Amino acid sequence: YFHSISTSGSDASSSESSTEPEQIVILGSGWAALSALRKCASANKSVVIVSPRPHFLYTPLLASSSVGTITLRSACEPLRALVEIAAQKATSATFVR
Repeated sequence: YFHSISTSGSDASSSESSTEPEQIVILGSGWAALSALRKCASANKSVVIVSPRPHFLYTPLLASSSVGTITLRSACEPLRALVEIAAQKATSATFVR
C-alpha cells in the first residue's frame, strides 16, 4: 500500500508547491512495496518506507533455502540496500522501522 501526501494544503498549483518534492509513504516490505518503490523513485519525489521487517524475502526461494539448494542470504535482501538504490533516483528515500 502506498499513499502520496500533498504538503501544499490546496489543490491549486503554485510556484512554491512545484519546487517541493512530492512525498510518498509506502507501508510494508513485500512484493507490492518493492514494485511501488521502483516505480515511485524518480526526480522531485521523497519516498519513505515504513515496515516492521528490515528485509525483503524472495518467497519463492524460501523452500530451496530450507533444503540447502541455496543459502538463506540469496533469498533475503536488506531493505536498506534497496532504499539506497531508490535514493539515487529520487530526491530522498528513507526507511522507518
